[in-house]
Amino acid sequence: MFYIYIILLTIIFLIIGLRIIFFLITPLVKKYNLVKVYNPFFFIREKRNYIEIHLGFARDLILNNDFSKRKVLVYLASGLLKLINEIESGRIELNRIIQGNPYFFKTSNFQNFGFNSRDLYCFEKIRFYLNYVELSILKSYTSKKLVLIKIDKLKIVYTDARTLLANKNKILSIYHRLKKENEIIHNSFDDEAQAIPKTAV
Repeated sequence: MFYIYIILLTIIFLIIGLRIIFFLITPLVKKYNLVKVYNPFFFIREKRNYIEIHLGFARDLILNNDFSKRKVLVYLASGLLKLINEIESGRIELNRIIQGNPYFFKTSNFQNFGFNSRDLYCFEKIRFYLNYVELSILKSYTSKKLVLIKIDKLKIVYTDARTLLANKNKILSIYHRLKKENEIIHNSFDDEAQAIPKTAV
């Protein structure tokens, strides 16, 4: 039993160590395009069978002074619109699956953008458990209060490039409405907004 505890502690420290290392090297990950970054709070990882969407790096979320859940929702819509631009250009195939874990938001937020939802597969649950503490800290930070992620309510949201493209006008409308409601004043955000048209093309 003693050896089991030692092994478990070793695994835990390795995981924590890797997360700290990744936190520190985030600037290098972005600099050398190891992931595709669309804006400060939205990037994707292109895998063999699907595209995985992420709501920013932990480092950026923590170090950003005016970070808020509402702000990330605006950036989410902006990032999806930029992803749609790549679909329109032909770089991303129409049958490509796009998915993510919306632990920051309710599943309904993504359903507004044309996503469906499903339960997590076994390996996805394991990966989430390994990152549970970090993700709960980040969600607590965005909510300005202690929040523990409810594992039983976790879902994977998914769609395909064709469906996302079909929802472009709706996402564009939501983006402009959210931006107007939140009246976010931030230089990087204003630069980001200039790249989003006021009408769909």
